[in-house]
Amino acid sequence: MNTLIDKKGLIKRNKNIDILRACAILIIVFYHGYVVAGYPWQSHKIINLLVNFGGEFGVTLFFALSGFGIFWSLYQKEQKNAMPKWHVFMKQRCIRIMPQYYTNIFILLVLQAGGMISLSGLKHVLAYCTFTQNLWIETHGSINGALWSMATIVQFYLVAIFLYRMVEENWVLAGGSSILISVLCKFLLYHYLIPALQLDGAAYFVYGRQLFMALDNFVLGMVAAKVILQFWDKKLTRKMVVGGIFITIFSIIALIVLVYEFSKSGIYMDKPVGYIAHSVLALFIAVLMIGVSMLPQLDGVLMRPVSFIAKYQYGIYIWHLPVMGGLYKNSPMFQTLLAEGFIPFIIAELFVVIIMGYFSSIWIRVQSK
Repeated sequence: MNTLIDKKGLIKRNKNIDILRACAILIIVFYHGYVVAGYPWQSHKIINLLVNFGGEFGVTLFFALSGFGIFWSLYQKEQKNAMPKWHVFMKQRCIRIMPQYYTNIFILLVLQAGGMISLSGLKHVLAYCTFTQNLWIETHGSINGALWSMATIVQFYLVAIFLYRMVEENWVLAGGSSILISVLCKFLLYHYLIPALQLDGAAYFVYGRQLFMALDNFVLGMVAAKVILQFWDKKLTRKMVVGGIFITIFSIIALIVLVYEFSKSGIYMDKPVGYIAHSVLALFIAVLMIGVSMLPQLDGVLMRPVSFIAKYQYGIYIWHLPVMGGLYKNSPMFQTLLAEGFIPFIIAELFVVIIMGYFSSIWIRVQSK
């Protein structure tokens, strides 16, 4: 049976989690391609509902995977007595994400041909430069509609070491507390604050995905990593593999049902489902992470495309929406593809954004060294 420990006694990269990383970015790209194409499957009610919810599910998975990855990384460093101080951790995170992020912002501002050169435009630029664009409705998606989530992720980083300590000390209490905080914050926001301020419907989405409202998404990802490392960091037994198969199948079925039900009812509203929807999704995503990690680590030729997408997911993520929108608006070839059908259109769009994410990651990484 596979182990999660290599010959040097270090924790291996969890390749099964890479499958979920690849799924997260592919789901988000597919959803945004569907939006860019004008919702072409509206006549197919069930398919339209599921695809329309893809952004919500993909981002929730993305947040949970971020928590998982941070916990996995910090745990390895702590095992080697190299636990970073807060400022060192933040410096490492910034070096990892900022070069591509700021390059993306700069290029998009140039392409707008001075559209942000004004007092009001300066607010948008400053918000994106300081990772605070998610805090304001008007800046939330103004330069790059996908990058609001990166601001939330950076805000998670600010408290990541503290959250890591909480999960390490008592993962049950940490996970339960994070759910309670997120649900309570959403209740207060949706039931009292938004009505009191007479904000429009967009506020439910913008403020419903802030740090404290999405805290459990990140923490439950950490909890999943903690459970995996605590209970089977040495060796996977046959009993664990059987359990992993059951947990994986159960969580996938549960998530499909939840996505369908939430997509029918809607989740950004002042009702119980609005308070708990993302928390429930995150909980079953964490269970799915645990389940797939109990399975033998997948490898081989078929895993190479998955590993490739997982490796360059960040570059793909930050570029996919502006690239897809630009191709749809300005390329006759892509407009022709869409006229032939959404599937050839999205396959071509996906190919372009994956290549863009790859070259962006490689080139900017070299230039920033």
